[in-house]
Amino acid sequence: MRLRGQIETVEAFEKIVSLFEENRWQVAEYDPKTGKTLELGESLVVGDSIGEGPTFYLSECNYADISEEEAELQEIGIAYEVSHEEGGDYGAGAWSWSKDRGKVEAGRIKGQGASVSIAALEAALKQPEPLGAIKAIVDAGNAAEGTDLPGYSLSDDVKAWLAKEAN
Repeated sequence: MRLRGQIETVEAFEKIVSLFEENRWQVAEYDPKTGKTLELGESLVVGDSIGEGPTFYLSECNYADISEEEAELQEIGIAYEVSHEEGGDYGAGAWSWSKDRGKVEAGRIKGQGASVSIAALEAALKQPEPLGAIKAIVDAGNAAEGTDLPGYSLSDDVKAWLAKEAN
């Protein structure tokens, strides 16, 4: 999972840290100077400094079910993107969410992004405007991958609070 958009309030920042810590998410980013993985809160701050949303992962997640985390992030109102590998009886997938458009999902092929079924392409080709229908499929796949989401940042209020906490 990668966070996108802006964390607006200190309360939202603390909720996100707590949510990921309680559910044992791991941070993917590391400090290139030390070679050590960043702490959860650090990753949120470093992400802001480079304009790239921090990435979190779970080693084991049954059926890619992160509904608890999604519900909380949606309540906070921060956009996110998710991808997962295939599991026992389900395929790889990707989805993203934002307040503006809700959740968009797609299947996924490792290293290639969102996947499209032949049936969906055949249906698009039968439409009066086949290129428009195919473009809609491509746009939905890109949206599932989160390509339309805003960059990541912290609000000035959150940054001021963090600076104060550091002292």
